[in-house]
Amino acid sequence: LGTAKNEAEALEWYIESAHQGHASAQAKLAEQYYAGNGVIQSYNTAFQWFSDAAEQGDAYAEYSLGYMYNQGLGTDKDDHKALQWYTKSANQDYAPAQVKLGDLYYEGQGVTQSYKQAFDWFLRAANQGFSYAEYSLGYMYQNGEGVAQSKAKALQYYSKAANQDYVAAQVKLADLYYDGEIVTQSYSKAFEWFSKAAKQGHGYAEYSLGYLYENGEGVTQSDANALKSYIKAADLGYVLAQSKLGYLYYAGQGLSQDYKKAFEWLSKAAEQGDA
Repeated sequence: LGTAKNEAEALEWYIESAHQGHASAQAKLAEQYYAGNGVIQSYNTAFQWFSDAAEQGDAYAEYSLGYMYNQGLGTDKDDHKALQWYTKSANQDYAPAQVKLGDLYYEGQGVTQSYKQAFDWFLRAANQGFSYAEYSLGYMYQNGEGVAQSKAKALQYYSKAANQDYVAAQVKLADLYYDGEIVTQSYSKAFEWFSKAAKQGHGYAEYSLGYLYENGEGVTQSDANALKSYIKAADLGYVLAQSKLGYLYYAGQGLSQDYKKAFEWLSKAAEQGDA
């Protein structure tokens, strides 16, 4: 009850302050209408309040307005206006807007495709410690997109993102260490990074741990630990793990043979298109 009262009072303050022309309150009120928190959900009203705040130079509101134009929420879809507002926000060093511009230029969505522009925007966001931008720079350095190829820089940015617990970067580093691509090959390093990603519930990483345990690569061989990881990955819906469990139950390898469970796991894998 106390929480509900506090939320109602906060909403009243947002409304009063927004009507007085305070940009941060206008943006906050827009957020409430966007999500339907304490008010009847309305993209149109959210758009109006974000517009008022954005006209006053609120970077978050500018970004949000760009998103609503991009998606056609509360207004007609307009890629040109979306780009305008994203750019205004990004030029105020609002990292999510910089990342969004990086994505748009990378894909050529609503803009002329440009790896160079994508790289520049990702770099600005990465300089603020935005992990997805760091990961994206790693990828671009690895593949020489928008910048001269550099294995050292790729590794540097992948590592920065991974050390911020960005799971895609952790998995990427694990794969690179496993294959010895742009780094000195190391199963133990691969195991270390797959473990970190698996703790975040990443199915492929959990499956990879199972494989490493099964084959004794980078860790002491253990069928029991391999099975645990395969089961976790399968429960996360990772199709190769489901197929693997089906085979293990069918063959009775490392566990009691069970045709019923074999059929269940193989069926789940088949439902995802695994033949």
